[in-house]
Amino acid sequence: MGSKKSFIKNSLLFMLGSGLSKALGIIMLPLYTSQIPTEDYGAYDISLTLITIVSSIAYFELWSAVLRFMYDRSDRNSKATVVRSGLYLLLCATVVFVILGVVLCSSLSLGHPVWLMSYGVAISTSTFFCFVARGYGKNAEFTLSGILSSVVIAVTNIGLILLLHFDYSALYISYVIGSIVQCVYLGWTIGIGEIVKSSEKDNELTKSLLRFAAPLCLNTASYWLLSSASRLVFNYMSGNAASGVFSVGNKFGQVIVLATTCFTYAWQDLSFSESSKGADSLFYTRACRTYLTFLSAAFALLLPMLRCAFPLFVRGSYGDAIDIVPLALVVALISGYSGFVGNVFYAIKKTKTITVSTVIAGLVAVGFSPLFINILGANGVNVAVLLGFIVNLAVRAFVLNREIGFKLCYKIVIPCSLWIALSCVAFWYGLLWSTISLICSIFIACYLFKDEVSSLFHLQNK
Repeated sequence: MGSKKSFIKNSLLFMLGSGLSKALGIIMLPLYTSQIPTEDYGAYDISLTLITIVSSIAYFELWSAVLRFMYDRSDRNSKATVVRSGLYLLLCATVVFVILGVVLCSSLSLGHPVWLMSYGVAISTSTFFCFVARGYGKNAEFTLSGILSSVVIAVTNIGLILLLHFDYSALYISYVIGSIVQCVYLGWTIGIGEIVKSSEKDNELTKSLLRFAAPLCLNTASYWLLSSASRLVFNYMSGNAASGVFSVGNKFGQVIVLATTCFTYAWQDLSFSESSKGADSLFYTRACRTYLTFLSAAFALLLPMLRCAFPLFVRGSYGDAIDIVPLALVVALISGYSGFVGNVFYAIKKTKTITVSTVIAGLVAVGFSPLFINILGANGVNVAVLLGFIVNLAVRAFVLNREIGFKLCYKIVIPCSLWIALSCVAFWYGLLWSTISLICSIFIACYLFKDEVSSLFHLQNK
């Protein structure tokens, strides 16, 4: 029961901290869609897609390794040694990233290369600092840093786009400034200067971090192949303007990403700590079943609301993006669940399966993209990615079952899938059916989570 309360509390903190920055992608849409042409927004989206693969290779999800090793240590000094080793690897990774970024930008003539690479460095560094703060248990400070960063990003975007009439380079600049603010605050909070000065460099620990994180380089690259490479196929077939509209439609998937990110962070905290206590397969199985139910409920509640809110957020030539919204949310949902299950491998320190399952799924997604795009247009991208994630989950569930006895409960999977599918159909049939779907889903969700809602209301008294 204590773990459940801790999970709920941390999820709320992470929702405020990380969730607000995720929500910005939607909150700022009225500004973006009214001021930035579809052609430019498509160029921006493709540039981010390309720079993401470079950062995935260069940084190899170093922060996850640092967080995992920090949880294995109880005192501040030993944690500081992990952070120092992580900072050394972060610096090396940044050098690699800059070299690869220069090659990419020059060979493809990407717009605003300096700001694009600065964006990649800033986002990766701020992610590292966020994970270190969590490793020290400073979840409240992590939350505040996310709020500060989000406010800075929003204000900077408004100033640059509306007042100074910048082009889409404003999107890079604002995130760079916001990330710097977040890093400065978190660095001050955790005492980064003291950590660098006082802790000794542990070469063996640095090698251990590298060995743990190195396979994740291929994993993060293959995740890009799974989740983003199909965008390049669509851009090649349809052009920047169509990519801009597709990107806006996919932004609404951030409402699911908001929830999945918050709960995944809380799940990392709980699973990493419980694994040190010898958590069994039943613990992981129940957690993943509960999470799938939660995601399905969140999807069924949010999708009808987005049907009503869409005209408030999207302007002008981006109107066709509404048809992309349902499948964008489905992909975000299954992506979040896949990541949630994947964190079990981090907890038991067997990360190779994450890489193998993601590579297979990525090849499936890219391989089927041209076919589905020809048949379904922009929605074909999400159908191909969805198929890839289904393969990804199947492989992970099979391996976890063999390793720790993990089980997928089809009595949960099938009803949840049906709930999701019916919500999508209601969305496409119009506002009336979406409203009916919302009312039904509210009653279903309240019944399913009556115990969790009760715990949430009583949390402040415990």
